[in-house]
Amino acid sequence: MVMGRNQIAAYDNARSWILPDHVRSNIPLRGSVGMLGAHNAARGLLVEICRHTGAVPLGLHYHEVARRRGWLTVVTALAGSNGSFLLVTTRSFSDWRRTGDDGWRICINGQDLSTEDRGQTPSVPMQAAIVDRWLNP
Repeated sequence: MVMGRNQIAAYDNARSWILPDHVRSNIPLRGSVGMLGAHNAARGLLVEICRHTGAVPLGLHYHEVARRRGWLTVVTALAGSNGSFLLVTTRSFSDWRRTGDDGWRICINGQDLSTEDRGQTPSVPMQAAIVDRWLNP
């Protein structure tokens, strides 16, 4: 399968974004050899959101659920800026049967962006750019 330039790639899973010590997270704040690439991408979402928006990283929650037909991954990133909060949740579904039912969705501050629903997960920097574009139209 050929991936578009804005889709998540092996590079996103191989990088190791580092979160500051003050961030509350249910996954390690730093990557190491043998860690899950999905954790790196989750950390990257928070780091890239803050890089794009100028916010401060506050929290990260990573959750995976095995479903009857596939795997659901939910990443929730919390950042703060000028006394307000930015809450971003992404959901990606991978269909084990490879029937093309894979999907990715994003929710920003409780608002689902259905116009951004995609069949494949965008790259981490692209996800952050979507957040920035939503905040600064």
